[in-house]
Amino acid sequence: MPPPKDQRYSATSGLKPDTTQIADIELDPCTRLYIGQTITTKEEFIEVNCPVGYAIEAIPENIIIGSIDMYPFKQDSRKLELRILLRNDFRRKGIASKTVQFFVRYIFSLEKAKGAVAVIHPYNSNSIKLFTKLGFEYTDKITDERHIYELSRPGFDSLKGSCLLLTNYQLS
Repeated sequence: MPPPKDQRYSATSGLKPDTTQIADIELDPCTRLYIGQTITTKEEFIEVNCPVGYAIEAIPENIIIGSIDMYPFKQDSRKLELRILLRNDFRRKGIASKTVQFFVRYIFSLEKAKGAVAVIHPYNSNSIKLFTKLGFEYTDKITDERHIYELSRPGFDSLKGSCLLLTNYQLS
């Protein structure tokens, strides 16, 4: 899968060189509000999470502004869970929406993929808005702090005709 890229933002695979920048974003107090882990240092974050996935980079600034991970959902490995994280100063610019759209399209290009999942804290209204705008629906909760939003293959197929998931693969 070629990662999305344009003149301003790109998503590149292999977070290893960028783990300290990703740890800074993850450990930001605003981000920590919605993450259940009790990790407190960069070193602990890197050791526990061993970040894998895609780094999201702001090209003109040459900085890592976030990450997106995609992995089998623990409750059903035929579904892929997406987790996106952006620096506060790069939120609400459409970057997360276009990045998630790219990965959703990729997930549903896989013949065996049954669905896409996001596990979201119920107070994280921005993430809830992002995923519901892209067709995800609340389906269940794992705990009081971990709610499941899903996009099924039939749900994705019904969105194909809308302009929402027909955007190109650019992050601009």
